[in-house]
Amino acid sequence: MKKSSKTITGLLVLLAVCMLILTNCTKKQQETPQNLDSLIDAKVEERLSAREAEEKLKATDLPQDKESIMDKESIIDEENIIDEESAEADDDSDDDIYASDETFFKGKIGPYPISMHLEDLRMTEEGDVVGYYSYDERPKSIFKLKMVKMEAINTKGSMILIMKEYSPSGKHTGTFNGQFECRGNYYAGTFTNSKGEKFHFELM
Repeated sequence: MKKSSKTITGLLVLLAVCMLILTNCTKKQQETPQNLDSLIDAKVEERLSAREAEEKLKATDLPQDKESIMDKESIIDEENIIDEESAEADDDSDDDIYASDETFFKGKIGPYPISMHLEDLRMTEEGDVVGYYSYDERPKSIFKLKMVKMEAINTKGSMILIMKEYSPSGKHTGTFNGQFECRGNYYAGTFTNSKGEKFHFELM
């Protein structure tokens, strides 16, 4: 009788242990999906936050490549870079450089694209403002061009043309020295900035 009681008690203990194990397994199965959902939600939130931060960073970027602009500032002194507001403020005083009869050139100083406008050089003299130009990255930063020397090389329209550039404030910031071809409107040579650095230029 005692053995039967012990056997029954043992079976009851074993049954209780099994029920406890089964209950824990059921709880874990119920909890696992919830934990998984939480992990997924956390990852999604993390990625959304990273994407928002990246978009904000892009929104604050400059419209031009910063390294390119810094390289360009080595051509002309940084203090001679004219911002758009200054250029617009000086537009009224520089009406004389916008000639109605002018030739338009596109080209580069070193690796930097520029646009240049020149008057009919046959009607100009040394010391005259003969045109203007700007870097394509900063189209409203305008530099006036004054004639220094114009000397014919041959009778076919080739000449040596030297011009000095001036900022709207009147500071001499560089010099163009090259060969100008009236036939085909081609101008190429050497540009020297106010630091004495030299760059090849070519315009047509």
